[in-house]
Amino acid sequence: MGCIYAITCSDRYYIGSTKNFHKRMAEHKGLLEKGTHKNAYMQRVFDKYGGFEYKILESVEDDKLVDREQVHIDRHYDDVKCMNASPHAHRAYNPWTDESRKKMSESCKGRKHTEETKKKISDTKKGVPSTNHRAVKFIWNDKEYEFYAMSHFLKEFGDSARCIYRRLTKNAGKWITLYRVNESSKHPFSNGDKLFLSWK
Repeated sequence: MGCIYAITCSDRYYIGSTKNFHKRMAEHKGLLEKGTHKNAYMQRVFDKYGGFEYKILESVEDDKLVDREQVHIDRHYDDVKCMNASPHAHRAYNPWTDESRKKMSESCKGRKHTEETKKKISDTKKGVPSTNHRAVKFIWNDKEYEFYAMSHFLKEFGDSARCIYRRLTKNAGKWITLYRVNESSKHPFSNGDKLFLSWK
């Protein structure tokens, strides 16, 4: 027996399906904490807020998972708070049957996406952050940078700078001065450095 699940943070949410809830949630958590989740919108929200909640919406027979997930996505995808990057249910573990394709085709007839949703789909296909993302302005001493996700920050300054990034997000809009920095850390920051981060 599988399930339809939701991942929520603040007022944002993501809907998915899985045959193994605990394993799938561990996969999401691992990718988010590494800053490598393929859903850029979800990664961006995690980088800013952290503290995601994971819950089961309903239990579903394995062969019905994709169909039920699609029902939930159809209800919510047009909502800008929905973090799903695609309007279509995941199907890697359970390919759509001819019947599923027919049902989806029928449900899409006459349906029109909002301009914002069209932009969201377009951005996803281009591999760029959606319009819901905001750039991060980062200043280190007197040098300014711009990022769109923690993964970009870590690529620039090293994975060991993760704790510094999270400290910055908790103090967004404020200058902070670093202290108790391990000088052997594999990142370029040192005690006394002045850092600033804000959302554009």
